[in-house]
Amino acid sequence: TSRQRDPEADQQLGWVLEMWGYSIATACMGIKHTVWIEFQFEGGSIGSHLRTMAQFYIIHYTYGIEYSAAGTPMELQVGHWSVDKRHFG
Repeated sequence: TSRQRDPEADQQLGWVLEMWGYSIATACMGIKHTVWIEFQFEGGSIGSHLRTMAQFYIIHYTYGIEYSAAGTPMELQVGHWSVDKRHFG
């Protein structure tokens, strides 16, 4: 996209540019999507510890999941350990 050719925009937004590009392009073309609340589980999202994973089709982890030393998921805090793809690479 033209935004990816813009170094400043690409550095600030990275992969999110592709997500927004898809969303805007499909909206402009009038393509409709069906949203299923139970489709994906995002473990690092606020309130995710209140849901059971058994009801979801896929696990999507955009944000890291922080855990206490006892293994309890934590929100908006740095835990004792975490699952976070951003720690690698």
